[in-house]
Amino acid sequence: MKYLITGLTGSVVPSIVEEIFLKDKSAFFYFAVRQKHENSDVSARVKNAVELLELDQKQKQKLLRQSKVIEIDIKNKSLNITSEQYDELVMNLDNILHGAADVRFDQPFYKIKISNVDFALAILNLYHDLKKYRISKKKTKPSLFYISSVFAYGNRRGCIKEDFPRFDYGKPENTYVETKSIAKKIMLKEILSGEQVTIFEPSIIGGSSKTGKIKSYNMFYLFLYLGFINKLPFLPAKYNQLDIVPLDWVASVISGFMTQSESGDIFKKGVIRLVSGKHAITNLQMKYITYNYYKDNKTYPEYNVSNVRFLPDKVFFTMFNATKFILHVLYTCCGIRSFRRNYLGVKRIEPYLPFVCGYKVFENEKSNCLIKKYTNCDSPPLLQDSFDENGILKGGYFPVLLKNTIRTGFGGRLKNNE
Repeated sequence: MKYLITGLTGSVVPSIVEEIFLKDKSAFFYFAVRQKHENSDVSARVKNAVELLELDQKQKQKLLRQSKVIEIDIKNKSLNITSEQYDELVMNLDNILHGAADVRFDQPFYKIKISNVDFALAILNLYHDLKKYRISKKKTKPSLFYISSVFAYGNRRGCIKEDFPRFDYGKPENTYVETKSIAKKIMLKEILSGEQVTIFEPSIIGGSSKTGKIKSYNMFYLFLYLGFINKLPFLPAKYNQLDIVPLDWVASVISGFMTQSESGDIFKKGVIRLVSGKHAITNLQMKYITYNYYKDNKTYPEYNVSNVRFLPDKVFFTMFNATKFILHVLYTCCGIRSFRRNYLGVKRIEPYLPFVCGYKVFENEKSNCLIKKYTNCDSPPLLQDSFDENGILKGGYFPVLLKNTIRTGFGGRLKNNE
C-alpha cells in the first residue's frame, strides 16, 4: 500500500512508520514535511528521522528508496503542494496517517490552531479528493487515520467513559487541549457522515517498553528529573493514577490497524483508545519504584533523590500557586535573579500539571477488544508489576524507562561526571 504520512520528524510517528515498513513489505511512503525555518532542507530532515529508527542500514536505505518527500506549508489551505504533486498523491495513495501536531502547552490559540486544526482540515480535503478519485476508478475507499489524545476531553475528573459516537468533553486546560478537542470534533463529524476515518486516542506516551528509548523527555519525565535532583518535595494524592503507555505498543497498535488486509474483516471507522485505563500506575507506586531505583544509582552521586510526600489535590494546587506567587513577588521587590529563575521553573511545569496529576481515569475495555480483534496486539503493558488472570506476577517495564533516564542524563539535562 501507499501511505501519506505527516509527523515523521516528531516523537511518535517515526516508530509507527518503522512498524508499517516491517509489516507491509510493499509499503511506499509519501512524507509530508514542512520547512522548520527558511532554507531548511526537508529531505535532510527525513533522512535524519530515518537514521534514528531501530532498523539496520540496509533496511533504512530500502525505506528511503521506498519513499518520497513532499514539502508543505501548513499555513496554506492546499498545503502549497504543486498541482503535479497533488495529482500524484490523489492517483496513488491508499491510506493517510495524520500524526503531526504542535504539542506545546503554552502557545497562543491563533498560532497552535494552524498546526492542530487548519492542518487537519487540509488533510481532510486531500482525503476527500482521494476518495472521489478511487471511487471513480472503482477502487476500494481510502482510510484516514488521525492521532488525537485522550486529553482532548479537557477538565474532567473521574472515569471518562468510551462515549463514541458522542464526545462529552470539559473545559480545555490550555490551547493544546482546546485545538485537539476541535480537531476531534471535526473528525467525528466525518465518521458520522460515513467516512472511513479512525481516531487514535493515546494517553501520555512513555519510552519503549523494551529499550526505554524516547525522543522527548518532557511530561512525566520532567517530574522524574525534578525528583532526581531533589527539587520535587510534594505530589498530589497518593492514589491518583497516571496513565502512561509505551511508545512501541502505541506504534504496534496503530500500524496494525493501518496494515489490515482488505481480503478479510477490517476495522474501517471509529475511535480507538490507547490507554492503561483502570490499571494505570498510582502516584504511590510510581514514587516507591522511582525512589528506590534512583536511590541505588551511583552514576550521579552529587544528587540526592527527593523522598516525595503526598498532599490532597486541593492542598497541592494551593501550595503550588502560593509558591509561584511568592517567587514572583520576591523577584519583583528584590530583583534577585535566583527568585526569577525559580519562578520561571515553576511556570515551566505548570502546563503539565493537568496531565500528570492523575485525577482522570480512561475507560478502555471496548478499545482493547477491538485491538485484540483487528491487530496482533494485546492490552497495553503496564509500568508497574501486576498479576495476570492466573495470579502470576508480571514484571512492569518501569525499570527499563528509569535505566534509560540515567543512561541519557534525562535526555541531556545531566552530565555524567564519571
